[in-house]
Amino acid sequence: EFPSLVNKCLEVMLSYLTPETVGPYSTLADTHGGIPQLDKACVRWLAAHLVPTMADSVELRHLPMKLLADALVSKHLYVESEFGLYRVVCTWLFLQLNPSFLSQPPWSSVVTHFNSQPKWTAFLSKEENQMYNSVFGLLRLHAVTDPGHLETLTKMNIMPQTWLLQLLTMNYRALQAGGDMSLMMSFENSAARFGIIVNTMDERRFEVVSLNGFFFEISATPTHMLVEPAKPPQPNQLMLQIRRLKPGDPSLASGSRDSKLTFSMRQDRELLYSISSQWESGGRFVSVGTGVRRQRFAFGAKLARSEPHTVDDVELPCRIVFSILFPPS
Repeated sequence: EFPSLVNKCLEVMLSYLTPETVGPYSTLADTHGGIPQLDKACVRWLAAHLVPTMADSVELRHLPMKLLADALVSKHLYVESEFGLYRVVCTWLFLQLNPSFLSQPPWSSVVTHFNSQPKWTAFLSKEENQMYNSVFGLLRLHAVTDPGHLETLTKMNIMPQTWLLQLLTMNYRALQAGGDMSLMMSFENSAARFGIIVNTMDERRFEVVSLNGFFFEISATPTHMLVEPAKPPQPNQLMLQIRRLKPGDPSLASGSRDSKLTFSMRQDRELLYSISSQWESGGRFVSVGTGVRRQRFAFGAKLARSEPHTVDDVELPCRIVFSILFPPS
């Protein structure tokens, strides 16, 4: 009836997506017969901000389950690690179950809450809780391979025993098969994701990640810091790369690596990977990526690194996701 007024309201809402507004705006979009533009914007915003922003905000409680699920399947979802994403979803669930909790709970409180539940059946196996199965079913828990993280999954007793058994079986078989992941896994839906956020162009950012006995360093380096750049460095330019690590690499000597972790001595390993970056510019999201690439990684210096991927005109913060999948040998 008042299209100009509606459009103006929509314009204001689209420019004011925050942790406090994204949940209510999404509910509004669904309540009024669907407002596709607003709904799409809420999903896009949450995909970028769920882990780095909402994870530390009590506003996480106000996310509708549909919005959370849509963000979890978005190709733009920023993921620091698959276990980190599990923590965010568990915290969201804790806040749904404890509406009187007025502050963001520490992770230890979330673990204790679920660990204190009766052990006779898993949380998601109870009839009254099965509505949450769809959300937890979107997590890529097959990529959680750290023994400590697997112990936490088991202790919390959220997932049905059949899920846990399948997860542990898949991890065992992947280790026995030199890292091979199931033929049934597509890269788009099953690759393990690891993230880095770049907040300054004055330092190199890197993380050591592991999957099925293989260790990698993922890195984002401002090109002006490269010792021998392939091309003259440009302002606000990043060089992104994956490097396979061998035993004794200085990057593994931080003392924080779990002694229970298995280190594969397989000399070479074929890898499917992609690197995607996103940032906000002028109120819009900018996304760039490599697409899916296939490369064989080995311990030798020339074969240990992925092809350098350069990203230009970066604005900060820049969220980068490295996705990795081991195809069958």
